[in-house]
Amino acid sequence: RFLQGAGTDPEDVAKIRTALQTGTSYCGRLLNYKKDGTPFWNLLTISPIKDETGKILKFIG
Repeated sequence: RFLQGAGTDPEDVAKIRTALQTGTSYCGRLLNYKKDGTPFWNLLTISPIKDETGKILKFIG
């Protein structure tokens, strides 16, 4: 959350949370903010890493 600000779309954040909770991939862009408040677009791709049984071990982004 530390990179999020007034212009960050809560629906986009919710999509990321849903992907993490359901173990699916997410690809999209999110308006984030630098420490000095400067906005920037962050293109994110997040995917689960699974073991041989399909259990999620971690996510890579």
